[in-house]
Amino acid sequence: MFILSNQGRPFILFFFAAVLLIQGCRSGKEITTSDKSEPDIVQLAETPEARSAYIRGLSAMQLEDYEEAERFLMEAYETLYNSAGVNYTLATLYTAQSDYFNAIYYGQKAAELEPENTWYRLLLVHAHRATGNYQEVIYHLDAILETDPGNLDILLLKAQIQHERGDYAGSNKTYESILKRTGSDRAIHYHRINNYSRMDDTDGVIRELNLILEHDQGSINTLLMLAQFYLEQ
Repeated sequence: MFILSNQGRPFILFFFAAVLLIQGCRSGKEITTSDKSEPDIVQLAETPEARSAYIRGLSAMQLEDYEEAERFLMEAYETLYNSAGVNYTLATLYTAQSDYFNAIYYGQKAAELEPENTWYRLLLVHAHRATGNYQEVIYHLDAILETDPGNLDILLLKAQIQHERGDYAGSNKTYESILKRTGSDRAIHYHRINNYSRMDDTDGVIRELNLILEHDQGSINTLLMLAQFYLEQ
């Protein structure tokens, strides 16, 4: 589900960034500048040198020659520093090397240039998660959900990360949002049971087990668990 969990081979992201750069160069919409005294960035983006350096950087990344990739991408960056695609590609390069400080720096620039781009946000989620900065992880997940509130993958990821950070009540609230969209789902109910158990909320566990039985009365494991909880009470 989470494509950036494989740090060594995020190559599908490289190609995505290449498409963004080429489209941005052609349309001129992606690359802008507020300083009228500077050269025309859009015009510079049309020069073959910058685009060639960018493509050579992508090729080096595919070969996992990260030193060469960084050299060419930084050469392209000198001209295309206002390109979301170039910033994103640099962030991906540093993510592949577990250099999360630089990954976050360039990933944040990409997200500022295109705030509604889910890929940029997910890269930042991955980098911040790797450094244990869960507050930023939740921030970027919520930013995705603002524009795509029904994204079940993002909701599930948010619930899992809330569980990781010990926010069991928040995790259950997010799981509840998923259940409202999907209907009863035994796996989600068991995640909620796990959270209730962490909170020592026996009543919550029993309520959740009964919800499972409402939709699956033949679940032997659920019946046994429910009987055990009743015996303990």
